[in-house]
Amino acid sequence: MNNTTSKAILTIVAVLSASAAWAQAGSNSSGYETYFIYGLIAVAVLVFFMIILQVSDNLMVIEA
Repeated sequence: MNNTTSKAILTIVAVLSASAAWAQAGSNSSGYETYFIYGLIAVAVLVFFMIILQVSDNLMVIEA
């Protein structure tokens, strides 16, 4: 499995676990769970942008 595929799988797992944690948090959470959920979502978004940048960089190298 190459590096891009493993990053994509990591992103999918992070997004799915964040949505599952969000569903379990409920409305009476103490606040720390909310920060954890936001952290998971932020990590998933950052990994997604890193994948986009890596793919675009590879396409620029191929074209050049």
